[in-house]
Amino acid sequence: MDRLEQALQLRQLALCLVASDPGQTIRPVLVFAAFTRLQRARPQLVSGLRLSLSQAMVVRIQHPKLNLWATLARPGQAALCSPADLLHAIQQTDAWRTALRDRQTHDSRLADEAWNYTARLHNHQELLEQLESTFQKRREPKKLLFWHHFDALGIVPNSWQSVLRELTQRGWIVVVSSSGIRKRDRERLEEQECLLSFRQNLGLCLGAYRDFC
Repeated sequence: MDRLEQALQLRQLALCLVASDPGQTIRPVLVFAAFTRLQRARPQLVSGLRLSLSQAMVVRIQHPKLNLWATLARPGQAALCSPADLLHAIQQTDAWRTALRDRQTHDSRLADEAWNYTARLHNHQELLEQLESTFQKRREPKKLLFWHHFDALGIVPNSWQSVLRELTQRGWIVVVSSSGIRKRDRERLEEQECLLSFRQNLGLCLGAYRDFC
């Protein structure tokens, strides 16, 4: 089975198990993390069960622990099993306890951080001063363009640089947002009078627009 396909099936299974919980107190991310930990801990067992178990055999399995491993081997056939029993079985494992502890540590660390735009934007004060100065120099009407960019190597394509240069020449105030731009592209953007906003590479691109606003 393709790894991506199996991961998607495990995610769907985690969502189904959580939906079956009457109290709705369990998070899907915890179930998925526990599943993946178990798979990585016993790859040969999972692979062997995947090859040897048939659909009929999955239906006949009654032992909770074996049922859990059969589910990890063939997550697409989990609909044949009891969601409540599977959820209970996964919560009895060390993988679940480790996933729960890691999530609590993660949540605690986030709670201690300054979780707002000032923490995510690296140069927000400088950007505000540049914007204020630029607005004061411009006549009406003032036109502002915010463009968020990401590239793992920090490259801004020449085609986009040409578009941004054209916009600044037409009187637009252009703000380029990024988590990192290589030196020569940054210098070219500054020469074009683009303002630069540097943001932590976190979350979806839509968050960059919200932080800027």
